[in-house]
Amino acid sequence: MGSPYPIEKKNQILGRILSKEITVAQAHREYGIAESCLYHWLKAVKTSGAQPAQRTQSAPLPRGMNLRAAIVAEGYCQEVGFDSPAAGKYCRTKGVTLEEIKRFSAWLAQNDGDVVLYASARAREQELINKVSELNEEHKQQNRELQRKEKALAEAAALLVLTKKAQAIWGDKEK
Repeated sequence: MGSPYPIEKKNQILGRILSKEITVAQAHREYGIAESCLYHWLKAVKTSGAQPAQRTQSAPLPRGMNLRAAIVAEGYCQEVGFDSPAAGKYCRTKGVTLEEIKRFSAWLAQNDGDVVLYASARAREQELINKVSELNEEHKQQNRELQRKEKALAEAAALLVLTKKAQAIWGDKEK
């Protein structure tokens, strides 16, 4: 039987634990996974000698460019043709070589589905974690309120039954 957790999520959690970004207890609280399960995953990684998949893969970015600028440059060069004079002129204005753009283009073609801006993904993940924590707290508060009301209702029902029994035994005092 397979794990109910996607391998990507499992690797992300293990990567954060092994890089000492979070502890097992913090991972338990953030992700709601039993500590024993997390320790089992860690033991499996350590005994196999394998490392969990890295969260981010290093892109061969052209020098002096960030990911977004490199994608724009790659798109432009692909549109006009990598061997066109316009592509060469564009690369010279950006201070990179056409070979760097070609290398980045080849890498991008291989890793198209894996490109994620880490900062925005991490911010979104933290936002979702905070929302889940907030909803869990709200759920706990609603459960406490529900239990309080159930106890009050049970007490009222018990008093009603006792009142009826007392009236049956001793009669109605109002008569």
